[in-house]
Amino acid sequence: MDKLAKLKKEDFDKCKDKPFKVRTEELDEDFSLRVDKVEAMRGESFSVVFAGPQEPVLQQSIIPLSHADLGELDIFLVPVGQEDGTTYYEAVFTRN
Repeated sequence: MDKLAKLKKEDFDKCKDKPFKVRTEELDEDFSLRVDKVEAMRGESFSVVFAGPQEPVLQQSIIPLSHADLGELDIFLVPVGQEDGTTYYEAVFTRN
């Protein structure tokens, strides 16, 4: 079973104080995102809003991330806005 399919809302709730390092060759190795909020949706589905630096803005795509507790993850992120020097990205996890 896919690692992402096993993740639950609570897994991301626990990650709010530890950064998600973005693992791409194009970016500085210190580029990271943090969990800004986690919201329940219908059923067991949920969304996670990540916050990152204002620049550079990651394009909508599957972004390879690394987290101390969750390990290596490839998550589809969509930039959803900027405010006060921060860019926000959303990932939606749908469950049946």
